[in-house]
Formats: sequence, C-alpha cells, structure tokens
Amino acid sequence: MDETQAIESRNKLVEFIDAIVQQENLDAANVTLMGFSQGAILSYAISLNNPEKIKNVAILSGYPEAKIIGDFEQSKDFLNLNFFVSHGTEDVVLPIELGRMGDEFLKSLNINFEYHEYRSGHGIVPQNYYDLMDWIKRF
Repeated sequence: MDETQAIESRNKLVEFIDAIVQQENLDAANVTLMGFSQGAILSYAISLNNPEKIKNVAILSGYPEAKIIGDFEQSKDFLNLNFFVSHGTEDVVLPIELGRMGDEFLKSLNINFEYHEYRSGHGIVPQNYYDLMDWIKRF
C-alpha cells in the first residue's frame, strides 16, 4: 500500500463523509464505517483521527497501520466508538498476527470493541457475516 496515497484517500473519505451527511441530511451522530483489507486499514485511520464523526467501525481482515493512522490525538474522546474486528486465522495476505494487533491496540485506547477470529483465509466466511450482522443490529 502506498502510504502517501493512503493518507490522501483517508482525508478525501473524511471530506466525503462530511459532504454526504450534509447533502442527504443524515444523522451525523450515527455514521458507520466498514472496510475489508485496505479498506479496514483506512477505517482504523479515519475513525481514530475523527472519533467525533464516526460511531461504529467494522474492521474485516485489516490492521491498524501506524503510518496511515498518523500521529492522532490519543487524548481524544473515544467513548462514542464501537468496533467489530474480525480476521481469518489462515490469512496469507494479511497474516493473523496483523489482525491481532487491533485487539491490543484498541484495548490500549480503552475503545469498546469485539474481536473475532475465524478459520478462514483472506475473506468473509458465513459465521463472520452472521456475527457482523448481529453486531450491526446492536448498534
């Protein structure tokens, strides 16, 4: 992943969120991000830099990439954030050790989250989907 492009994408996505919330008169306090792989990496970066704009974050087969997250303010209020993090134990694209980084990282920030591992590769298995849908219904 090209870091410069990823940071540009992160910033453009934040602008898009602001614009679509305003344009469609959406509930700005109830924005959910969901990303798979590189999209999950961007979802970490967007939500941690802008916790006031995001409520729920679904991380599917991704990890918190420090270079893309950047120097975010760890003193910000993260109480509004809820994360669903899932990863395949047999993922050869982004090994499970990367996914497990999210578990420790979110704990260190005292962010509300649930973490799931599935016996799968770099993809979404049915149980992952069902657990994600249950999580979405709760938030």
